[in-house]
Amino acid sequence: MQDNNPKAVNTLNVGALPDDQFLDTQLETIKKDGTVKNAVAYELDDLETPVTLIATQGISGDKLGEKDYNIK
Repeated sequence: MQDNNPKAVNTLNVGALPDDQFLDTQLETIKKDGTVKNAVAYELDDLETPVTLIATQGISGDKLGEKDYNIK
């Protein structure tokens, strides 16, 4: 999300896959204690407002954590 709208939650749209090497890992089910390399791109609404990445269990599952990223 990019919190640049005081009246509504502003979730970002997913952009094009940034690298073809991740085509086969987009929907991978990760085993406990396992890791899978992947990448996701998002279309920013502006180049100033920080972005908050929120990780969930599945698309609409439990929140696992979040991290803020400043735009450089």
